[in-house]
Amino acid sequence: MKNKSSYHLLVVRSMVPLGTTRGLVKGLLESESSKTCGSEFRLCFNPEFLREGKAIEDTLNPDRIVIGAINERSGRLPMEFYRSFYSDKPPQTLNMNPVNAELIKYANMLARLCEKLLGTDVNVVMEGIGLDKCIGKAFLGTRLGWGGSCLPNDT
Repeated sequence: MKNKSSYHLLVVRSMVPLGTTRGLVKGLLESESSKTCGSEFRLCFNPEFLREGKAIEDTLNPDRIVIGAINERSGRLPMEFYRSFYSDKPPQTLNMNPVNAELIKYANMLARLCEKLLGTDVNVVMEGIGLDKCIGKAFLGTRLGWGGSCLPNDT
């Protein structure tokens, strides 16, 4: 990217710690390329919501698309891509900052938190959250706290 004159869009898809896109990734890209994020290249976090064993189905029929963009300009291109790709049945799209988008991926951590807090019942909390159409029960089923097929690639 440093020696290229074309405008780049970089999209982080892996589950990362909160603040990674806006902090570490943006900082490294600016440092190594000598370019400014937002004006000379675009950066966003676009979490994938793939259930184990349902990757193709979830990719072809997502219930939502989340874009955590550094600025409005950085979020525009991915949204245009998704709108054209899913033109027959567009999913709900959400634009937000990268930290909010990164946090959405941590819903499973809620189960671990409930296990550690006295007086909380993860099943009751999950039932309440599962009623939210934007979250739903499909992603709240009992699973390993952290793992799945993406774990080796994302760590």
